[in-house]
Amino acid sequence: NNGVTAELNNPGIILIYISPERLQIKGFRDCINNMQSSSRVFAVAVDEAHCVSEWGHDFRTAYLNIGRTSRTIFKRSGLTPTIIALTGTASTAVLKDVKRELEITEYDAIITPETFDRKELRFKVVQSASGRKKEELVELCNRAIPDFFGKSAASFYRLRNDDSSCGIVFCPHVNGDYGVTKVRSYLSGIPEVTDIYSGLRPKGNHSNWQSERRRVTNEFKSNKVNTLVTTKAFGMGIDKPNVRFTVHYGVPSS
Repeated sequence: NNGVTAELNNPGIILIYISPERLQIKGFRDCINNMQSSSRVFAVAVDEAHCVSEWGHDFRTAYLNIGRTSRTIFKRSGLTPTIIALTGTASTAVLKDVKRELEITEYDAIITPETFDRKELRFKVVQSASGRKKEELVELCNRAIPDFFGKSAASFYRLRNDDSSCGIVFCPHVNGDYGVTKVRSYLSGIPEVTDIYSGLRPKGNHSNWQSERRRVTNEFKSNKVNTLVTTKAFGMGIDKPNVRFTVHYGVPSS
């Protein structure tokens, strides 16, 4: 974008958001060189840094070049910027991989909080035989979850605009007994409005699926739907303050 490129030469710019792929583009590197004739990049922050490991080795290899490239193109007067990698969801193995790929070598470079406990969250694992999963799910959504909030199911699931109590049921598959269409049918009794969302169109659904997904997303955000049955395709970027529960219909892969 020529307008954005021109703005990089504005000395008032203090923060630039870019994708890892942008660092690979020669035109952008040239802009950085021009910019650094009048100012300097002091720090490079890699947000959601677990993606370096989880995506970099697979389909977004530009993540693997962030450390080396940043130390090269942002170097000025012999000084290289500090690299800060931030994540809330990395395992020990992923953290080690992120350090290696970003070339962060200091022994004490990993800084973590004293605890990851989130006091506002409650977790429960329900063990169930395969033949009882449907009944256990219905029991959870129709009785146990409303009981936890001290309400009847009818009151808990009543649509009340921003005061609605919303929830998400994650399914491991799009189709079949563990798929979004079948699981939604199990929950047709109590939640006031349920709908489905998945990356791929479920079998037997003949709608324009891209348009349908947009509709479902908008209606969930605007509290016209209070219970969403979905695959993990809906799992990133949920910003909705009245989500009161999530249920995984099967052990999540991570």
